[in-house]
Amino acid sequence: MVLLIEKQGMMNFSLSDNISYRNELKRKIIHISSGIIPIGTFLYDKNIILYPLIFFTMIFVLIDILKINVNQIKIIYKYIFQSISREAEIDKLTGASYVLIGYTSILIIFPKNIAVFSMFILCFSDTLAALFGRKFGKIKIGNKSLEGFFAFIFSGLLISCIFQNIPFFIRFASVIFAGLIELNSIKINDNITIPWTVSVICIIGIELL
Repeated sequence: MVLLIEKQGMMNFSLSDNISYRNELKRKIIHISSGIIPIGTFLYDKNIILYPLIFFTMIFVLIDILKINVNQIKIIYKYIFQSISREAEIDKLTGASYVLIGYTSILIIFPKNIAVFSMFILCFSDTLAALFGRKFGKIKIGNKSLEGFFAFIFSGLLISCIFQNIPFFIRFASVIFAGLIELNSIKINDNITIPWTVSVICIIGIELL
């Protein structure tokens, strides 16, 4: 199979951060499907989800490491996922691995309600910000848009209504800060920074009460 792919010519694989809206939608469908993790954590005991999550995170990261270092695996990855991959993901961890790392790390460190809140924000608000910004974004801020930022904030505040055991102003502040982090493209992957920002703001706010 690898030989067949190689014969088709590596020049056929054109990867770009500027993927089409249709392929961006496919990426975000995969992204939002990770919502089964926070939903499962919300419904069941934290450890029931945590230990399988650690296992699958290790598997995904291992596959990514092999993809980076083994050319044959990289070729297969490009053949299957080229249409929905960003250029940087070829030689680095993919967004899926970063999502799992983000979920796993906050679930280990933070209380269940804060971790689930943070995961919901990453899963749903980040998705809506990307899709809304790509479709309707007119006011550009770097490679993001003000419209996408407002979609993130609005959806995040709606999600926060589920978590009444966290004071409103803390939920509000965490969503705002996470939105600002998402808006400003920093070097750390936002699948890590968004849930960590929400979790840290929440825990600091609760401790200060």
